[in-house]
Amino acid sequence: MKQQNQLTQQANLITFDLDDTLFPTERVFQDSSRVLLGEMNKYLKEKKCQEHISQESFIASSKFIRHEKKNTPIKYTDLRKQAIRYELEQRQQNVDNDRDDESTKLSMDEIVTQIYNKWEEERHASAERHLYPDVIPMLQSLRLNHPSVVIGAITNGEGDPFKMKETLLDYFDFRVSGEDNDVFPHRKPHAGIYNAAKRRYSEMHNERNNYQAKVEVGDGIGSGHNDDMLNWFHIGNDLGKDVGASAACGAKAIWVDLLEAYGQTKELATNNVVANVPKQSQQPTWSSASKKELEKIRALAEKARESSITARVERLSDLPDVILGSLRDTNV
Repeated sequence: MKQQNQLTQQANLITFDLDDTLFPTERVFQDSSRVLLGEMNKYLKEKKCQEHISQESFIASSKFIRHEKKNTPIKYTDLRKQAIRYELEQRQQNVDNDRDDESTKLSMDEIVTQIYNKWEEERHASAERHLYPDVIPMLQSLRLNHPSVVIGAITNGEGDPFKMKETLLDYFDFRVSGEDNDVFPHRKPHAGIYNAAKRRYSEMHNERNNYQAKVEVGDGIGSGHNDDMLNWFHIGNDLGKDVGASAACGAKAIWVDLLEAYGQTKELATNNVVANVPKQSQQPTWSSASKKELEKIRALAEKARESSITARVERLSDLPDVILGSLRDTNV
């Protein structure tokens, strides 16, 4: 029995949200937006177009496209690319161009892809620059405490730890995104994205242990999940999309409500419930969500706060001890 308790005090699977959990979304958004707008306006200048694209204009175009396609799910990558195209075409349609420069030799698809790739490159570079200072020590501690753990990222958008080669790459085993073909359109808080993460874990667990660890640990993973025996922790900043949704899928949900010093974005959907922020508060700068979507997320957050939080942390450095404490409490 003592040996079994020692084994069950190991976390099998730990998954993280990325934005505002491991780095501040607002800062990353501002950096990547400057690159995006700079590339778009550089192109317009080369085309002798005097108009200028602003951040406000780009977000307005994104919202317009989402509204036009409200009955058809759209990936964030496609939405961004369509907004880039829309902004460029709107401004250059009346410009007479007969220059034989590089920009005229490329198709609009190629131009859009080039600009998008510059944005994505800066997104990950900025995330690395602004990574919360205790993220790496925290991940190192988790690896030390749980030698066989599988660590994954679950994100709705384009963030990818495998593209953060100077920081997160060495600590993550997999990433599930709402952009993935086997997930879309089931983004958080839909159970589909969390079930996809459990499938990734099952595949990695069986491959890594050659189908033997399920017998040693007794978790039943491989030929079908036994969630009661799966020590899975999901860590995220959003009460509804991370905490409530993952808990409903079998995770022990840890809410990352970081201290102000971290620069974590206090989003409308999450923290109205906690900090008594008025419902008419400013929507996050980058969000193109509709009022109806925000109200739904707010309701999920309220429900999650009541029943789904395993623990709350204000410092990421506290996370390893919180997970160990939760495992000990489970086995008392």
